Amino acid sequence: MCLLKINPSEKPEMVKNKDIEKQKQHFESVAGEYINARNNPRHALLQNTVWEIFWRNGEMEKWRTNFIPAENLNILEAMCGRAELYEILKKYIRRPFSFNAFDYSDTMVTYAQQLHPELLIWQQDVTTFRNREAYDIIFIIGGLHHVYAHKERVLKNIADSLRPGGLFISSEPTYNNPLFYFVRDLIYRKNKAFDHETEKAFTTKELNTLAGDCGLDLITQLNFGLLAYILWQNPEVFPSLNKGGVNFAKYVINIEKIFWKTRIARFFSFATLSAYRKR
Repeated sequence: MCLLKINPSEKPEMVKNKDIEKQKQHFESVAGEYINARNNPRHALLQNTVWEIFWRNGEMEKWRTNFIPAENLNILEAMCGRAELYEILKKYIRRPFSFNAFDYSDTMVTYAQQLHPELLIWQQDVTTFRNREAYDIIFIIGGLHHVYAHKERVLKNIADSLRPGGLFISSEPTYNNPLFYFVRDLIYRKNKAFDHETEKAFTTKELNTLAGDCGLDLITQLNFGLLAYILWQNPEVFPSLNKGGVNFAKYVINIEKIFWKTRIARFFSFATLSAYRKR
């Protein structure tokens, strides 16, 4: 894998921001639990199934057919956590690609660097990141809701960092009915895994509108946040729900995945995986 070199002039200095620093401190306090939880086999099974269905759907096939960079695909994961996405992408991208990543957490950057010494992984505040038209795909997996107050700026900078026709792929907590808004707000207030003052989930419509305002057009969406998501997506959040054998988890996931692209799933889903194409 080749590495995409960062142009220092395109990498702004980190600007101290009260809520961003508060979010960083909060995540540092739960980073150990987060890392350990992501090694759970039920979590891994759910992640692999979601990405297999997402990456191999018809709209993604069309993008791959019509968007062919001259050389390698240049891929970035912002707010990368453990950078576990790298191993997943190697299963589905059948051509050379470079993968770079950054996170604002010292703990996560150190862990990701140790896990993937072959990659370029650095510390960066996503609200100040910008590298004009450098990437073919940029991922933020479960990150935008951590910087909700800065969502417009982050999405604008992400869009500016994509080449025309490139993809922004985002997985985010969402809600699409009043009851689930109340439930999620209660969880954010009561569960130590979250910082209620700085984190806020999106409605799917809000997320799509924000992306559209930044020149990013929706091409496909997967509403996978059903029972399996509640049980196994975030084991550190609900450890008492992280039960059942792998075969049971596979059974539940195989039933639910039939509905992930339906309106019913959208109404009941706690999370959405989306791909947006830069105009």
